[in-house]
Amino acid sequence: MKDIKEKKAIIRPNNNNYSIAGNFLYHYLNTDSKFNKIKGDYYSLKHPKNIEVNMIVNYSKKFMNIENSIVAQIWVITKNETELKNLKIKVYSEKNGILNFHSNFNRTRKNPYWVEKIFTKKLDTNTNFINLVSDDKIYVEVNGYKYTFVTPKVN
Repeated sequence: MKDIKEKKAIIRPNNNNYSIAGNFLYHYLNTDSKFNKIKGDYYSLKHPKNIEVNMIVNYSKKFMNIENSIVAQIWVITKNETELKNLKIKVYSEKNGILNFHSNFNRTRKNPYWVEKIFTKKLDTNTNFINLVSDDKIYVEVNGYKYTFVTPKVN
């Protein structure tokens, strides 16, 4: 972790542009130089086959109708409709397991070819959320290309 910090590989989102009260942000781990730029409160990341992948991963006390959950919000712009239809996204937390696709949220557009998906993991309400997200890693895979998000260890 010390080497990663010295290389400035952990990138924090700009949370001044968006209200994130009740959220605990995961930071992007840029060890493979996939980072493109920060757009408001989310990361714009490189992908070899897609035009653009944008993500934000956080614990949220309440996001829309989703309460006490880890939420991964992912936007992907593809080159054509076939890529959009064949898009495969997986999200996994080292400490909390698989984040499931939130079936009530799947917005798409065809010009440009664009999709927004949300993946969630409801956390145990009897456990302090800090214990569940402290020192956690979230892995997001978009068509086989992997991204890592981390949280600090909180005592």
